[in-house]
Amino acid sequence: MKKLVAAGALFLCGILSGQKANIDSLVRALNAEKPDTSRVNTLNELSWQLKRSRPRTALAYGFDALKLAHSLGFKRGEGEACNNIGNTYDNLSVYDSALVFHNKALALYTSIGYSKGIAGSYNNIGEIYRATGKYAEALESYFLSVDIKKELNDVKGLANSYNNIGSVYNAIGDYAKGLEYQLLSLSMKETLGDPAKIGSSCQNIGQLYHQLGNDSAALRYTDRSIALYTEANDSLSLSRACSNKGTILVSLGKYSEAMQNFSRATLIAQQLGVKRELLMVYNNIVNYYSVRSQFDSALVWSQKALGIGKTLGDSGAIGLIYYNYGEIWHHKGDKAKAISYLKQARVCGLATEDARLIRESCHALAQLCEETGDYRNAMLYEAQYSELQEKEFSDNTAKQLAIQQVKFDTEKKEKEIHVLKQKQVIDRLGISSRDLIIEKRNYFIAGLAATSLLLAFSILLFWSRRKIIIRNREEKAAREAGETERVRIAKDIHDDLGSGLTRIAILSRQNEKE
Repeated sequence: MKKLVAAGALFLCGILSGQKANIDSLVRALNAEKPDTSRVNTLNELSWQLKRSRPRTALAYGFDALKLAHSLGFKRGEGEACNNIGNTYDNLSVYDSALVFHNKALALYTSIGYSKGIAGSYNNIGEIYRATGKYAEALESYFLSVDIKKELNDVKGLANSYNNIGSVYNAIGDYAKGLEYQLLSLSMKETLGDPAKIGSSCQNIGQLYHQLGNDSAALRYTDRSIALYTEANDSLSLSRACSNKGTILVSLGKYSEAMQNFSRATLIAQQLGVKRELLMVYNNIVNYYSVRSQFDSALVWSQKALGIGKTLGDSGAIGLIYYNYGEIWHHKGDKAKAISYLKQARVCGLATEDARLIRESCHALAQLCEETGDYRNAMLYEAQYSELQEKEFSDNTAKQLAIQQVKFDTEKKEKEIHVLKQKQVIDRLGISSRDLIIEKRNYFIAGLAATSLLLAFSILLFWSRRKIIIRNREEKAAREAGETERVRIAKDIHDDLGSGLTRIAILSRQNEKE
């Protein structure tokens, strides 16, 4: 165990060293900055970086950023500060304060029309509703975030929202739907290449497979999440993944490996000083010893968990620990102690209005009272149990109907968007078709004009050549007529001359006779 703790300490030091260097550089930058918007941004970055590892310090930086941004009228800076403060309170499970600051961030982002911030705020508000069991409200907020992110083509934001939607379906027991959204989220995150985000989806998918009874697949995805969280230096998520792996290994009966993972998770949570995370690990260890019927060890770890619960002042966590105490003492055969702790668990449930804790405590008390012969109280506790069970059934039915209504409205909206997009495509195709017809008509007119010009030129050339031929023929005919006339005249002259000469000869001969 000592070797394991030493190795874990060295490992955690390696994880934190990179973050520390970044924090140190931001602090140095902060010391050199004037009280302007750059200082607001640095304060916000420090608050964001420390929200998990040092939440109290993160809150201090966040409130400093909020105060300075407000004095400067820097609304986006105010929104970022409120967002960081809300996220830090969320990590500390102070949900009322977290919701207040996320709503403030939403109002600030809306006032300046910052769509990405609005989408992020809706997502964060959904996270608070999910953490407090208001699943219908959570889905509504998530889907509002999704609508904006689709318009922005924000793949990273969509992956995050789909991851959260899957977690809601997991919480209400719709594991198939939860797995569908988680796998969709994982496929998007893998294209982005963010190890911590991919690890988150792998861890959630692992939990879903565990719920579905497929522990081999659950272990495979959880192992991948551990490797990715290690790569991303996300120590808090690494602690949770190790704790989840331990729980899966308990189901598989691999107790030695399970305890190694619980010890690793414990070490990281202790180093981080995140008591709530440590409380979750301790409760898993209590379950580990209870499953193995090692009730004395389970009591030791329950006592450790109770100390943390009291330090946090978390009545809900204390009530759960008292309930575990009661179950353990019941198994050990001390029914009086079991009844005492179960009564305290019921009181805590009433104080926190935790219907499930009240119901289960009443059910266990009814059984114990019956075993001890206290039938009057057994009947009273059984009646309370039945009443709460009925109420839970009614609440779950109403919750499911509300969720179905949200799903229906979302699907309706998506169909309307799809129809609108189809109409836009058809309109674009119609415009393209008209453009094509006009283009074809223009080509036809141009072709017709060119053909007409060519035809006109051909006709002109034909008539020109015809005129030349006719003129040549006429000239030839005229030359031939002139030649014929010349020959005729020459012949006439020749004939006349011949006739004259003949007369002269005759006259000459006549003269010689006289």
